[in-house]
Amino acid sequence: MLFKESVVTLHRELSRGFASNDPADPPASAAALLLVPEWTQALRLQQSLSLMVVTVDHVRAFSGQYGRELAEARLLHIGEVLKATAGRARDSVGRCSADAFMVLLPHTPADGARAVAERCQRAIRAAQVEPLLTASFGAGTLIPRSEAGHSVFFNTVAQLSEDATRAGGDRILTRHFAHSRTGAMRG
Repeated sequence: MLFKESVVTLHRELSRGFASNDPADPPASAAALLLVPEWTQALRLQQSLSLMVVTVDHVRAFSGQYGRELAEARLLHIGEVLKATAGRARDSVGRCSADAFMVLLPHTPADGARAVAERCQRAIRAAQVEPLLTASFGAGTLIPRSEAGHSVFFNTVAQLSEDATRAGGDRILTRHFAHSRTGAMRG
């Protein structure tokens, strides 16, 4: 079996345990596959965990104008740029929706996450040909305080990315989260 086929098979097998409610949206399971183990380790070691959600701006309009195949090719290219730019071996990149990626940055403080987001933004701009797609970044950092909370963390960072897109796109919004004694996130 070729390496690529083994990775696809492994992903399918692992995804069964994290199935999303929408069968047309398997990337949501990839997000869970990446986030949960890193959350658990950051909790155990009490180390910072940074997460970026990168939303490619206006993909639907791009797809309507240039075609779905070109849009998907550009999305895949942006994913490769993110993987190449994120940096360290422990950093993980995965697709979390039709037009978004997540980048996990273990042991990375808030200023480090902002620097990675800026580096990724520059790399996306530099790696494309016309017509360009831009990306909006939501980035959050915390030290997990309880087993629960990774979904809230992901959703809050995803909302930052959506807010960046709504504010015009091609921008970065960051937040450093603290936890109360009850484990609730405060930003």
